[in-house]
Amino acid sequence: MPYIPQIGRTAREILQRLAAKTVVRSQLTDVAETGVAMAQLQSIAEELEFYDRAILGYRDGYTFNAHGRMLDRRVAELPRGGITRLGPAAATGRSIRVRRADTIDPLTVPAGSTYARADNPDILYVQTEQVVIPAGQEWYPLNEIDPGIPVVCQRRGAIGNAAPGTVTIGISIPDAIVEVTQPKTIAGGLPRESDAQLRHRASLYLASLVGVQPDAIEFRARTFETTDGARFAHVSIWEDPERPAYTEVIVDDGAGFAGEQKPGPLAGGTIPENGQRILYFESPAVDASPDTFKVYKGLDNLADLYGADSLPYTVIEERGVLYVAEGVYAPGDFWSITDYKVYTGAIRDFQRVIEGRPLSVFAAPGARASGTRVRVVPPRVQWVSFKLGLLFEQGISDLVAVRAAVKDAIVQYLSLLPPGEPALLKRIACAILSVRGVRTFDWFLPTTDIYPGDFRTALRTQYHLIEVV
Repeated sequence: MPYIPQIGRTAREILQRLAAKTVVRSQLTDVAETGVAMAQLQSIAEELEFYDRAILGYRDGYTFNAHGRMLDRRVAELPRGGITRLGPAAATGRSIRVRRADTIDPLTVPAGSTYARADNPDILYVQTEQVVIPAGQEWYPLNEIDPGIPVVCQRRGAIGNAAPGTVTIGISIPDAIVEVTQPKTIAGGLPRESDAQLRHRASLYLASLVGVQPDAIEFRARTFETTDGARFAHVSIWEDPERPAYTEVIVDDGAGFAGEQKPGPLAGGTIPENGQRILYFESPAVDASPDTFKVYKGLDNLADLYGADSLPYTVIEERGVLYVAEGVYAPGDFWSITDYKVYTGAIRDFQRVIEGRPLSVFAAPGARASGTRVRVVPPRVQWVSFKLGLLFEQGISDLVAVRAAVKDAIVQYLSLLPPGEPALLKRIACAILSVRGVRTFDWFLPTTDIYPGDFRTALRTQYHLIEVV
């Protein structure tokens, strides 16, 4: 017979029932709060409440309805070794820009250089890759739009997320650098995995045991963590109905993975005597459209020779493979692939987990079925502009700080929206009104809720797109 607990039954409710039954069945009628009988019944009621909740906890311990440590123990007992709760994730971003005074020689800014926040110098950010500033160049990168120096926060969790203009102090950097700026957001810092998130991932884990899509892929994505401690803030799966066996894993750090791309190196060679129909380039490529991915035969672009709608090749971007139709190349022809970009960082690393490594089948067996394609991509970002007028609380002197806090609230709200989710003005209004110093406000732009173009599009904003008057 299943145990059906009295959900929400408190010691006071139990006491009322005990007191009523005692009066009816015995000569004990002294049920005043200060009475001896009431004191005894109170102790019994509190003990019954404890056991009622304990039994409920044991029952839930056999399901995903458990909480805290009981839930941790439950998921650890799942088949094939179980899973464990994920800790906080580190904030990352290609966000730092530096300026030097002497531009005569190249300057190397080594990996391991550290930077700090102006509002809290104890929070440090470590540079993850070496960069070289060419001779004659004052700023790196040249402008604020280009990807900056990549950094990761030493302290994991949401505390590492930084609005533009926050990380401006150089700690251990070359002496030649005289200025540090942060034109882009540092995002992706996540708190420790909650009970609800762990339950959802445990359900995905059970579905992944049979190795089917999309749950198996989503579980891998939600469990994946880089060597720097970064995780994906959002994960969604999109299966193309017009291309069977083609799936996109849409991942996001809350900022659209801005800057996680770099130019792909030139690939080329000479067709051997026995022919060659498979060409290789660096992966995972961003886009294989004729405008951004050019394939040459000698000096001739194949898109110009055949037309963009009848290209004689098929590109597998995530594997770095190009299959050429028969008769396109002859022995002795020189081929080249140029003008393309590749993903870097977490997107590149997780794509390698999906594809696996043939020489390491136990450590990296791969996560896609035979005959399928699984691409890891960032969301399509739909940038949203805002304009609003504030009415401040009386006595507020630092209006600039309040306006900045309002911008922070709007950026933070949109960064938490998964791809495909709309931005509702009422919820944004709640975030704005929670800012200390704001009495009320008026919307100028937008005037209605904002909906993304499709399931793969994420709504995002930046500080320069928000006007607060």
